[in-house]
Amino acid sequence: MLHDHLGLSAANLTDHIFPGSGHAHLVRGLIVQKLVKTRRRESARSLAMMSLSAQTIEWIGVAGATLTTLSWLPQTIKTISTKQTRDISLGAQVLLLSGIILWLIYGVFIMSWPLIGSNIVTFVLVGIILALKLRHG
Repeated sequence: MLHDHLGLSAANLTDHIFPGSGHAHLVRGLIVQKLVKTRRRESARSLAMMSLSAQTIEWIGVAGATLTTLSWLPQTIKTISTKQTRDISLGAQVLLLSGIILWLIYGVFIMSWPLIGSNIVTFVLVGIILALKLRHG
């Protein structure tokens, strides 16, 4: 916070900003309220993060990545077996595949195996659908 960096208390900071002002006590009260709310929020967030281990958080990511990746399997199987792609939007598939490529690149940069693995599999599944769309219209 500003007053922490300046080495001033909230009272000294408001007196410094509003010298001789009768409103310094109002500003001081607002600063103190903001500090209390910010610290409560930070404490709650820290407490929530401490209660979940890094491994638990990683498994949540793995579960989410697995489910969203597998959601493309039924559509891919259906598209392969029926060869019907008329109702599949070419634009949506191109945008989706582009997004998957960007997520994959991001996953590589941050070395997140759930992102890397799920986006490789999703790229293959959506790539098959896109290839069939281009081939069969």
